[in-house]
Amino acid sequence: MNIRGNHLITQWLNNHEQKTQITHRKSVILRRLPLDSLLFILCSLLFALSSSLFAPNLYAGWGETGAAFLKIGVGARQIGMGGANVALANDVNAIYWNPAGLVQLQKREFTAMHNQWIVDFKYDFLGFAHPLKKALINTRKNTGATLAGGLIYLNLGEFQGRDEYRNKTNTFKAYDAAGIISYAQKVNPRLNLGLNLKYIYEQIEIEKAKGLAVDLGLLYQTGIKNLNLGFTVQNLGPKMKFINEPFSLPLTLTGGIAYTYYGLNLACDIRWQPIEKRTNISLGTEYWPFKVFALRAGYLTRLFTSNLRFTPKDNVLGKFYGLGAGFGFRFADIGIDYSFVPYGDLGNTHRISFSAKF
Repeated sequence: MNIRGNHLITQWLNNHEQKTQITHRKSVILRRLPLDSLLFILCSLLFALSSSLFAPNLYAGWGETGAAFLKIGVGARQIGMGGANVALANDVNAIYWNPAGLVQLQKREFTAMHNQWIVDFKYDFLGFAHPLKKALINTRKNTGATLAGGLIYLNLGEFQGRDEYRNKTNTFKAYDAAGIISYAQKVNPRLNLGLNLKYIYEQIEIEKAKGLAVDLGLLYQTGIKNLNLGFTVQNLGPKMKFINEPFSLPLTLTGGIAYTYYGLNLACDIRWQPIEKRTNISLGTEYWPFKVFALRAGYLTRLFTSNLRFTPKDNVLGKFYGLGAGFGFRFADIGIDYSFVPYGDLGNTHRISFSAKF
């Protein structure tokens, strides 16, 4: 073979070797890409996909979804922090805020909350979480996991019935309830995933509505010490029907960040409700000056709605609407928490929670 032929063969071999090395490097990069990063990307796609799936049902305005009691929030501690808890969910109330946070529990935990809400409505929550010795889905040895359950109950009170001529008839009651089964598991040392299955029930006199929904949660411990990121999709499910009238569930997507520095917890959540076209931001802080006592404060504000301004209905909520405050006590494995949130002309709300670890 002549010199030119040898040169062409040598050049082709060099090019082929370079392409092989590039392909190998790409393969190595893909193999080394952390699983938690891939799952973050997956959750982001889920965020966009769930929004797209519900896009045909989007419409503006207040109260145009049903089962609104699912948006009230549980836990005096969390409400005292303005509801900023997606990335800080580290107790049994994570059932509601971010089921992925349940993996952080080291002991079985029980909680009971009573909320004297607006217009004399009564709102209660019971929750129980049990850390498992063995995960239901084994990805590796010693994988942490937690199984939990909760019950939400809103008592709307007793109402006076009237006929078509406005004459009094029998009294009747109305209430809403939801049962929740939660499962959370640690995927790797930094990433936790959680899932809620909800059964929703509403009744006014003899009329009833039933529905099912799913919550998805993610909690990520960043490379920065004590800095966590959280993400949830809540109330993902088909429409419910009440007296032959269908209505959407209050689909909510939330992203949050939390930082802990000794006895100080700082948290921020951004909450998007696409069906109502509403975006809120929650800011919360918790400070433990002593091991047995905590002070809390928070603020919830609406960033924008469909018409980019506050509606006149917000005026009745007063100038202090969105502010929250509270305190808590811890005695060994027993906790008592209280929070206060004003609602202007609608009245003030008080929550008290009891929790126990064992």
